[in-house]
Amino acid sequence: MLGRIAEDFGDLHIARRLFEECYRRWPDDMRSVKDLARVYRKLNLPNKSEMMYRLALSYDNDDRNALREMSELYLELNRPLDALAWLQRALLLDPFEAENYLLVAKALKMIDKVEESIKMFRAAALLDVRRYEATLREKITEAYAEEIGDAEELNDIYEVNEEIMEWTKRSIKYFHSRKGAKDPLHAKKGRH
Repeated sequence: MLGRIAEDFGDLHIARRLFEECYRRWPDDMRSVKDLARVYRKLNLPNKSEMMYRLALSYDNDDRNALREMSELYLELNRPLDALAWLQRALLLDPFEAENYLLVAKALKMIDKVEESIKMFRAAALLDVRRYEATLREKITEAYAEEIGDAEELNDIYEVNEEIMEWTKRSIKYFHSRKGAKDPLHAKKGRH
């Protein structure tokens, strides 16, 4: 606890000493192992950090935070292939975590797999939008419930999203099918 307070206040050397003491006294406490790995990383001690993350994962290879943080460390060390190896496990454990896709995208970009990287960036963006949409849906429901009616009626608003998407697809096809128009922006210029 004191180590985290020291870390939060930016005193990483005191945090390190406190976490090392915790680890010395309770070597099986994975919280202190992961805390120590994180502080080593912040202190630019990558070998020690990697060792502690590996130790944490040896106790629990399904620890999503340790997998993600280990991958971040590898990306910082310009070791994208190592990061990808750990991120595969993270994606298997949590395929709906945007941060995992974002890290995969960064790793793929580092090894010049641009198309695959773009796909992963898009997946991360989509998952972030969905997460925030759920939060926003609740706030919007509260804001408009009095005007529209009960929340059940308001949920109908979200169902029209499919209709909007269908019309968006039609619109794109229309603009692309117009003679000489490559995109909507050029189509407008051609009329004037």
